[in-house]
Formats: sequence, C-alpha cells, structure tokens
Amino acid sequence: MSKKTPARGSEGVEGEKMRTVILLIIAIVMSMFLCSCSGSGKEPELTRTLTVAEEKLIEIGQEQWAKDYIGDTNRKPSQEEALLAAKRANAYTNLKKILDAEFSYFDEHNLITENFVELKLGEPQDGVYSYSVETLGEKRLRINATANLDGDEYKDHLVMDELGSIEIVEDDLRNWRKGDGILKPDRLIQKARNVERVLQESMDRRMEGLETE
Repeated sequence: MSKKTPARGSEGVEGEKMRTVILLIIAIVMSMFLCSCSGSGKEPELTRTLTVAEEKLIEIGQEQWAKDYIGDTNRKPSQEEALLAAKRANAYTNLKKILDAEFSYFDEHNLITENFVELKLGEPQDGVYSYSVETLGEKRLRINATANLDGDEYKDHLVMDELGSIEIVEDDLRNWRKGDGILKPDRLIQKARNVERVLQESMDRRMEGLETE
C-alpha cells in the first residue's frame, strides 16, 4: 500500500499568507523611509560604527558649531558636518599658537614677522588648513587659515587679528561668503549680553511703573 502525502492543513496555508503580508509591509515601510531620507535635503549620517576618536571629534565639532553659529537654533550639525567643524576647531588652536608666537617675537625684536621660521614654528601644517601672516603696520596683523573642507567651490577662510578676534571671511561649512565676515565668538557673545541687559533694564523700569500706579 502506497503512503499518501498528508494534505497541508488550512492553518499552514494561512500562516504562509500572513508571513508574506508581513514581509510586504516591512518592504513598503523601508522603501518609504529611504525615500524620505533622500528627499530631506539634510546631510546623511554616518552609517558605520564610529571609532572612539571619531566620537570625540564629533563632540568637539558640535561644540565648535554652537560657538560659531550662536543664535542659530534651526538645526544641529550632522555627524559629517561636526567632523568638519572639529577641523576648524583645530585651526582656531593653530591660529592662537601663531599669535602667541608673534607676541613673543615682538617682545624680543619690537616688530611683527610674516616668517614662520623666525617665529620658531616652522611651516604650520595640519593636513587641512594652510596658514599665512599679513602685517598691517607696526603693531597690526592678520593671521589667515584657509582650507577647502569638502571639495566644493567654497573655502573655509578664517582670520585672526592682533587682538585675538576671529573673522570668518568665507564659510565652507554652510557655503557662505561675506566681505566683512563675522566676528567670532567673543564680540557676538558680548553683543548678546548687551541686548539682554537692555531688555532687563526695560523690564525693570516697567515693573517699577506698575508698582507706583
């Protein structure tokens, strides 16, 4: 007597149909998610696992982004943008080192030099920015840091003066140019504090008026 293959039960058929429906729903959701990401206009986040060094650089870059774009609360930088901002943070450090060397040189020679060898720094190199010094008089100077951070038409051009104030002449992080730049960050912070003080004084006067009524 030959054995008959048992017929597939209705439960098994229904189970396969359910699995097929679930897989189809997952595929649709993933497709919608990918489409929304590609059309958002934002920089993609890094998808691979970050190293400890990269996580630290992203943290530094986020802090630098907040300092450079104080008052801009539209969005936070992507991970890629934060990594670029960390490179700028390093450039700020190098600009300060050059300025300190200029102070030491001026104390000894009573003049400013554009020669990095005379500053005993050698040619400043960080693999990203190029540096130069311009003398604007006996006691005035401009220290330049220039880089193309992402290969587009914009450059990142930072300038520090003899007072240590920083001007962003051209901004490669947000693809922006301006002739006179932005003073960063101390004068913007002071301006914000002045506005806060004026508002507080106005509120105090208003409260005093209400109390006397």
